[in-house]
Amino acid sequence: MKISILYFLLFLSVNTLAQSSPCFEILNLPDTIHVCKNTQIQFNPTLDNVGTIIPLDTTWSPSTGLDNPDIINPTASLGTISQQYNLVVEGLTDLNLIENWDFSLGTTGFITSYIEGFGSSGLVPEGTFAVVSNPSLVHPNFASFYDHTYGNSAGSMMVVNGSGTANTIVWLQDIIVKPDTWYDFSAWAATCVSQSPALLQFSINSVLLDTPFQLPNTTGNWVNFHSKWYSGSNVNAEISIVDQQTILGGNDFAIDDLRFREICKATDSVFVHVIDLQPEFHYDSIPGCTSDQINFTFVNEGGDFPEEFIWDFGDGTTSNELNPVHIFSPKGLYEVTMTIRKGDCIETYSLEINTADFIKQVDAFISQDKNVACINESISFYSLGQGNYPLEFFWDFGDGNTSEDFEIVHTYENPGYYTVTHIVTDNYACSDTTQVDIEVISPPQIIPVPDQKLCFGESTVVDLTHIDDIIVWYDGSKTKIRTFSISGKYSYTIINGINCYSIDTFEVKINKEPQKNNFEGKICEGASYDFFGDIYDKPGTYADTLRSFQGCDSIYYVLNLTFTPPVSATIGTDKNQICIGESIDFESHASGSYPFTYLWEFGDGSISNEQNPEYTYKKPGKFIVKHIIADKYLCSDSLFTSIEVMSYPVIVPIPDYFLCFPEKADIIISPGNATIQWNDGNADSLRILPTSGTFSYTLINEFNCSVSDTFSVFISAPASHQIIEKVLCKYEKFIFLNKTYEIPGVYFDTVFTKLDCDSIAYTIKISRFISASAASDKKFICLGDTVNFYSNDTGIDPLQFEWIFGEGDRSIIKNTSYKFKKPGKHTVIHIVTDNNSCSDTAKLEIEVYDLPKITQISDQFGCFEELIQVDVKSNNYDVIWSDGCTFKIRDISKPGTYIYTLTDAIGCKSSDTFLITKSPVPLSIKMEKTLCKYEDFSFLDKVYKNTGTYSDTIFSVKNCDSVYYDISILQYPEVPIEISGIT
Repeated sequence: MKISILYFLLFLSVNTLAQSSPCFEILNLPDTIHVCKNTQIQFNPTLDNVGTIIPLDTTWSPSTGLDNPDIINPTASLGTISQQYNLVVEGLTDLNLIENWDFSLGTTGFITSYIEGFGSSGLVPEGTFAVVSNPSLVHPNFASFYDHTYGNSAGSMMVVNGSGTANTIVWLQDIIVKPDTWYDFSAWAATCVSQSPALLQFSINSVLLDTPFQLPNTTGNWVNFHSKWYSGSNVNAEISIVDQQTILGGNDFAIDDLRFREICKATDSVFVHVIDLQPEFHYDSIPGCTSDQINFTFVNEGGDFPEEFIWDFGDGTTSNELNPVHIFSPKGLYEVTMTIRKGDCIETYSLEINTADFIKQVDAFISQDKNVACINESISFYSLGQGNYPLEFFWDFGDGNTSEDFEIVHTYENPGYYTVTHIVTDNYACSDTTQVDIEVISPPQIIPVPDQKLCFGESTVVDLTHIDDIIVWYDGSKTKIRTFSISGKYSYTIINGINCYSIDTFEVKINKEPQKNNFEGKICEGASYDFFGDIYDKPGTYADTLRSFQGCDSIYYVLNLTFTPPVSATIGTDKNQICIGESIDFESHASGSYPFTYLWEFGDGSISNEQNPEYTYKKPGKFIVKHIIADKYLCSDSLFTSIEVMSYPVIVPIPDYFLCFPEKADIIISPGNATIQWNDGNADSLRILPTSGTFSYTLINEFNCSVSDTFSVFISAPASHQIIEKVLCKYEKFIFLNKTYEIPGVYFDTVFTKLDCDSIAYTIKISRFISASAASDKKFICLGDTVNFYSNDTGIDPLQFEWIFGEGDRSIIKNTSYKFKKPGKHTVIHIVTDNNSCSDTAKLEIEVYDLPKITQISDQFGCFEELIQVDVKSNNYDVIWSDGCTFKIRDISKPGTYIYTLTDAIGCKSSDTFLITKSPVPLSIKMEKTLCKYEDFSFLDKVYKNTGTYSDTIFSVKNCDSVYYDISILQYPEVPIEISGIT
């Protein structure tokens, strides 16, 4: 039974693959792999083929760090950056969607533009084909070779004599496909005549794929050509092979083993986490005078956080804390090492720390510029203290004063001996103290010399002989008696035996030599001049003397006083009589000492400082204008002029007249003292106006001041007719004579005037700017068909279009197409908008019929030569098979892929594909066994003892395949036994 079970498993496997063709499964690729930095790792995924899948392409992305991204198990070199790798494996399923792919079913299952030929010369002329086992059978000049499938006379191929017309369909088949799926179309071809070999090319849905494939010149050499195709939104693929060779001589070929198979794709990914610990630590110290505390801080700036810490402080102690605190004693140089671990990754980081650098010895050295000083003499003290900054300083000067400055200047107010104490404290409270002694001595006594005030030519004597100490004057002289005859400040110093000194300063003031000054003065004619309290009103030269309060010095002066040039002013105006609201220009001219200042007083309370102002009076009357001009010495001149401002004539406005035809308007005007001037030149105060119009007149008084009035006369005309045209957008309204119009058309109305004496007839024409019109190439379609829509709109360009298909989809193309996704009645709305933002809408009704409902036929397995009955259960639909058969119930004997199409009364079609798999031809096995006498033979649970011919059969589990056994049992000849020596 072992053989039958083997066949059963084989058939079961083939049948399972035919029904379902899943893709690879990628195994052994974990989601995350952890590695140490700067290492290599090899990926070792495996493919678990569920069925027979042919690998096509393997791609890792990105390729960063990979030695080969196109193999299944590349090696990745990782630095310090983690990386996500994506693996894509493409495979080719074994389910061939092409019917009669090896031409074993003859000329069924495909369409061709070629004519079938028969006989040994059947492929004459060009443009013919035949399905045969050898090309030489249908053309005497074709090479002799067998098909690609079997390679012997049992197989078939399609032999073609090329037509010479490019893109002529050699072979075509329509196949149902999945949307958004990649497929591989392949075929085998061979050259029948070496001259001008064929140029073959695939075409799907009338679109050529790739470039033409040049067949070799060698005849009988089967070569494979294939192309990939993406289905997109297609659910059908009309696959064809065309010949691009146009040379008639030659161009003969055969095709075989056509396959159209789905390309499946398996994906997986792995994230390689690179463990980069990035070991580093910082520290800060708390120094002491004899020992130091160090605080260590682990630094993790973007690295992985460790699982374990080991600190070696270099003094024989360790720690496993994250941020340890350690005290180093004594001070010295230590190498601190931090070792961190995460998983199998270990990294270290070391620093040398010299704790002796943290704190210095404190020394409170000081320096001063002297040890002996006079009272109030400055002594500079400097700290030479050393230690760890910042340092703190303290001074005690022994006189009750202290300081905390680094450098200080100190003075003592009383004589005596003082001890200065200086203390230096560093940042760690370590300190040191030092002291120094200072002697303070009093300065010599001094009697101040009083200040001296002298007249010009006098002198004074200073006698210092009463002083025993050394006298040093400001100029270095040391005499004790000196005479001073020059004004100034003088000082002398008294120095005792230890260089303490006192200074005295006094001033000598000597009056200056008498001075003579000359002055120039200007005076306006008629004015006076004040000079040091003296008043002068006439030109001339004047002299006087001034004395100081000391009565010893004097000043002489001479005043030369002259008259300034007189100011002469003139004024002018462009007119002296004006009307209210009319402007008048004033002009000023002056002579004298430039620059000048100007003042205008216009007599109505207004003023101006312009030289030539323009002014407008707001009320009538006589006004006195005063003008003042002053020069730079404030000498001035004044002028006056008179301005008279006139009123306008008084006018009584004439009202508008509304009269019936043929009435006239009688106009009477009382102008008073004014004259009348009409716009048409008439000057009468009585006018008769027989026509409608607008009229105006002007009253002008004796001062030429004028005022105007305008009125209208409306005299009705005989009954008239007016046409009003209005173009509206959709839903827009037009209101006229208290009536609303919104529907296109012609309307009539009549209007009477308020005098009820005449009428006007109106014709109102309402039209639209835009009109929407839509059409389609079909009203009834099957689901999956495309409808073309056309716009025949009118309006003002540019027009904008919108189609709303009722399934959530829209289009703004004028003439568009659409494929409905659901059956039923659909209302398509077309909206058109013109350049005036007017819009209109049109509607179309499209009915989409559902495709025939198919009860899918499952793939079936049958025994050899067994007929399998298939019922498509088409109900009322028409049935057509891919081979042209129209039976609804068929008995199928041959294995292969079968396709049938249901067509309803509307013409809508649905297709179904199923696979028939048959058991192989039963095996026949002959066995021969030779037995010794009395020996038996056991086979298939039976025992054979006698010679003869026996037969037996083994059936599979499906009870359709069998193995026939012919068993021949033979027997060896008997061997005589001789026995001797027996008594």
